[in-house]
Amino acid sequence: MAKKMDENKQNVVKRLFSSIVRFINKITMPVRKTGAWKWLRKYILRSPFNGYFVDSFKELKKVTWPDRKTAWKLTFVVILFSVVFSVFTTLLDVGLKKLAKQIFLN
Repeated sequence: MAKKMDENKQNVVKRLFSSIVRFINKITMPVRKTGAWKWLRKYILRSPFNGYFVDSFKELKKVTWPDRKTAWKLTFVVILFSVVFSVFTTLLDVGLKKLAKQIFLN
């Protein structure tokens, strides 16, 4: 008995879904017969992930990469900044630690 009711529910859902699909097809038929449908599908209705990798590679072709000498200079600047920032952060941490010990332990 329960199995038959599940089948009835599935049939109702299938009929409802198919009627919705037919309705949408009927409404969009004039647009789909024109070239506007291709334009809509290509630019408006497409998933944002469909062309992600293609667009990424196109952008990578447009990038102007630095030469080896410039790349080494920039790498050195990044390493130097990282070292200076880590020393600054360490000194700030040690100073705040001493300050907190003086305030809270004395």
